[in-house]
Amino acid sequence: MSLSPLAQSLLDAHVDFTVRELSGSQLKELIASGLDDLLQQADKLRLRDVVSVSMIQETARFYAMKLQLRAAIPEIASAVGQTILQRLRQRPTSLDDIVPQRHVREFFSKMVEFKTLRERSIDEFTSNPVYARLLAELLYKRLAALVNDHTPSVVHQLWHKSTRAAHWQASLHELLINMAERSLDDAREHLKAISDETILEAMLDAWDELRDFSVSGLAQEVTPLDIEDYYVILYEYWQTLRQTDVYRDAIDAGIEAFFSVYGDCTLSELIHDVGLTREIMLGDALRFAPAIIKVLKRKKMLEPMVRKTLSRFYESAEAQALLTPRP
Repeated sequence: MSLSPLAQSLLDAHVDFTVRELSGSQLKELIASGLDDLLQQADKLRLRDVVSVSMIQETARFYAMKLQLRAAIPEIASAVGQTILQRLRQRPTSLDDIVPQRHVREFFSKMVEFKTLRERSIDEFTSNPVYARLLAELLYKRLAALVNDHTPSVVHQLWHKSTRAAHWQASLHELLINMAERSLDDAREHLKAISDETILEAMLDAWDELRDFSVSGLAQEVTPLDIEDYYVILYEYWQTLRQTDVYRDAIDAGIEAFFSVYGDCTLSELIHDVGLTREIMLGDALRFAPAIIKVLKRKKMLEPMVRKTLSRFYESAEAQALLTPRP
């Protein structure tokens, strides 16, 4: 659209001024002033005034349940995982370096407090015939191995050639199952009677045996192909999980709980509670904005972007009416 000479002159001056403001030494002051204006307004607005529960739920459901990730995302994730694996191989790291003893004790102490859950798990384990049969299978295989190791070869051959061998093996197997079931019944009460302190000490002793385990050594046993395979498995599982009602309900419930706490808070209070301060936000803005603007200016992209934005006003009917000389 052709502009009048006055409108064109004003547009050119406006563009030059804006480019100087963005790329000059006053950028820091400009960003700080704009941030302070936003924070001042945030003190007057409640979260519920700006967005509703349903708006956030709909957005969250879209990104969590419907958005289809492009092929580049899994490829990037796989590449990141392989790079981390390579770094772990190069760095001598133990479990104790990752999880200090103090945190281990706190975690185990909290686990021990779930006494009802522990007793229920013991009941489920010791009363399920599947576990009794599994234990019997282990006992049977161990006994068979002992027989094979300590029985003279002649007797061993006679045993396996005997027509009664299968009968005796079946009887022995059934006997071991019965023994395992009775053992689990006895073990149930003994396990429940163990004190919290004993369980905690046993868990800490087990950790002491593991704390020097080399993470880098474990990483040596994992190949980049393993990382890629596990990522594919987890990604496919997530694709299934995100379609379930449980997943959707968890998202909705979480957002509803968040709004029940912060819905009537001002945006300033919300920002403060999540740990953001003016200094943090200003620091992030000044960390990225000047560098980005510098690149845009060097590549001669800043001025056209500013001009395109401002031109929309100067080409509008309202501006044309004000800037076109009247006869």
